[in-house]
Amino acid sequence: LISLMPFLIGILLNFEDSVVIVDEFQNLTRSQLGMALGRLGKGSTMIFCGDNQQIDLKDKNYSAIHDMAKIVESEYVYKRVLQDNHRHPAIDEVFEMLSGM
Repeated sequence: LISLMPFLIGILLNFEDSVVIVDEFQNLTRSQLGMALGRLGKGSTMIFCGDNQQIDLKDKNYSAIHDMAKIVESEYVYKRVLQDNHRHPAIDEVFEMLSGM
């Protein structure tokens, strides 16, 4: 199943024995994070992928990515932070050029 967060509202759906990937996590609000976590069933894993430098919400403070620091101490949470840019090498050059405009 592939679905956008707005389509999960009001649906009685639990992800059991599943791997759930929440991409663009930095654009989820706190209430959307709660909705996603509330659907995680037994035997499942939820993976959050996001970049706190790319928050597109009008108010960046509403991003649920800021709340991850509160839950990483849980025995059920594993945090992995990528230190390197995994994009094409040209992306860094283009971003640098755009930031100088």
